[in-house]
Amino acid sequence: MSFVAARKPRKSNKNASSRPKRGAPRRRQGRSERTRQKIKDAVIGLLNEQNYFDLTITEICQSASIATGGFYFHYEKKADLIDEVLREHNANFWSVLMAALDYRDPFSAVYHASTALVRAFHDSPGLVRCFNQLAMIDKSYVRLWETAATGWAMQLAEMLAASGEMRGSDLKKPNAYGLLSFADMLLFGLYIERDPALVAAAGPPDEVIENLAVLWYRALTGHSPPAARLAYANRGLGI
Repeated sequence: MSFVAARKPRKSNKNASSRPKRGAPRRRQGRSERTRQKIKDAVIGLLNEQNYFDLTITEICQSASIATGGFYFHYEKKADLIDEVLREHNANFWSVLMAALDYRDPFSAVYHASTALVRAFHDSPGLVRCFNQLAMIDKSYVRLWETAATGWAMQLAEMLAASGEMRGSDLKKPNAYGLLSFADMLLFGLYIERDPALVAAAGPPDEVIENLAVLWYRALTGHSPPAARLAYANRGLGI
């Protein structure tokens, strides 16, 4: 009997070879998520440079360094991409604004809310402009902003009323909402429309943040914040 004939047959490894390797689906999912994020980062950057309606899927793919097929694997059309991006941005924005109300000191709360507002307009002007453009033709974006703004203004008014820093008549919740809308229009003119007069008077973002916070605080409470807490207005450089 030869050695080959006498050798015991080896067990089939068929099942083992056909079994998917551990971690493979997770790695594929990770690559898919990274590609999706690259697409979103690309469109955010492009929106800072051009109008949403002029933006093409080809330009988005080139900026993200992916094939066109990669785009369509994740999104059916450009509108689906921008809707996801805008809703994520909106949720993050209001989350930061709500977190500002965790400060029990009213000026700290207003200051951190002003910081969130100014940073949203200054750091992502393309997203803000796109949101406003789409809100003109799709009222769901208007409702998205109004619902969040109303809820935030209500909590701001309640926090200020409970702080004991109010003077005169009680703060009305519509006043807080109106001031938020005013700040929105002011920052839109400054960072999106680039109004020459506003740009000339505004100064750097930190100065805009403080001046907006002081404006809000005075309008809401009826008095000025402590001078020791001001860097620009205290030196006569602000409002």
